[in-house]
Amino acid sequence: MSDAGPHLVDIDVVDRLSPVHPNAARAVEVPFEVPADGAIEIGSIGETVPIALPTGSFLLRCEFLRSTGDDGERVQLTFAKKDAPRFSVVRADPDLTVRGELLTTAEPAPG
Repeated sequence: MSDAGPHLVDIDVVDRLSPVHPNAARAVEVPFEVPADGAIEIGSIGETVPIALPTGSFLLRCEFLRSTGDDGERVQLTFAKKDAPRFSVVRADPDLTVRGELLTTAEPAPG
């Protein structure tokens, strides 16, 4: 859960989500819409990597995994096709406090 440095990102596309990884320090779920061309980008402000996914609506789970030594920072992104899209903090660490209702409105950044 480092703010800087390289992160290993694993991406899975599944029908239904499995339980949260036992080594996840933080896990959040959000609705995610893949555009008609299937093109999305995964990354940070400074660097992105283009990938292609099946078109449609997904439940996206992002899990920040605790470091197990020399493997560095790891993030698991799972796109679930048949799970109902929802906003949820599934697992919170001490640095994440959720009080009240989650804000669920936003506009994408201009492309």
